[in-house]
Amino acid sequence: MDVPELEEIRQEWAVKLKLLPEEITLEVIKKPGLFSHQWEVRLIWQGSKEQASLLNPSQVRWDETKYVLILGEGVKRFAPFVQAGEVWFNGKRQDKPFRIETGDQLEFYPMTKTGKLTWELQVRLHGLSAVAKVSHEQAGHYVLSKNLPVLEEIDRAMRKFGMRRS
Repeated sequence: MDVPELEEIRQEWAVKLKLLPEEITLEVIKKPGLFSHQWEVRLIWQGSKEQASLLNPSQVRWDETKYVLILGEGVKRFAPFVQAGEVWFNGKRQDKPFRIETGDQLEFYPMTKTGKLTWELQVRLHGLSAVAKVSHEQAGHYVLSKNLPVLEEIDRAMRKFGMRRS
């Protein structure tokens, strides 16, 4: 199987977007490798920012137990990050990437961790001394940003969208 070159990709998208190839910039995200024979690129062209501002953005609401995401235009696919929590769509738990449409509503239940301390004691010299190693696991849960980008794909890691531990 032939791997398309970057220039071929640029030409193909220029036709699809009705632009000149020179107007498109390709940002390489991932090169073809042993297991994947495809380029992963980000297309950038003049006017793409203006187009994004015309689209309806996604909305995020927090109700103290879950986030409700109402997806705006420009979001076509959602890929859950199961280590961050559970994503529910149409009453079903989602753990694999799936297609979505404008206005679809998702529920995200962030994983919450209680902090914990782990002690490891070593008694030495027949009980005359002891050494304690303490591991401290931080408490917290994942937090989503209130403003999600319009044209970005909601990514598996969600870090692009301001996901952070609190």
